[in-house]
Amino acid sequence: MDLFKAAASVIKQSQGVEIPAEESVLMLYWSGYVVGFDDASVVTHAGGRNKFFNLPANGANTLQVMTIVHKYLSDNPEMLNESARVCLLTALGKAFPAER
Repeated sequence: MDLFKAAASVIKQSQGVEIPAEESVLMLYWSGYVVGFDDASVVTHAGGRNKFFNLPANGANTLQVMTIVHKYLSDNPEMLNESARVCLLTALGKAFPAER
């Protein structure tokens, strides 16, 4: 899954590892997806509609979200065939459980 590869690239880059141009493009695409997903989650949470996860008050940056997603997909490789949306919802739900 490209999200998994992109998350690995984000983590590598944050550690100072130089990544190839092809990985950079993949990383930028999925980082944008994650930022958009995160922004939409903030809006739905503010409206009381996000029942899947509860981000900290100060939010989560792209590196944090990508690290969470990468770890979740590493631990649950059967999820690699799921959509990015499902993977993000599930990984963030495990990391930041919604109040019930």
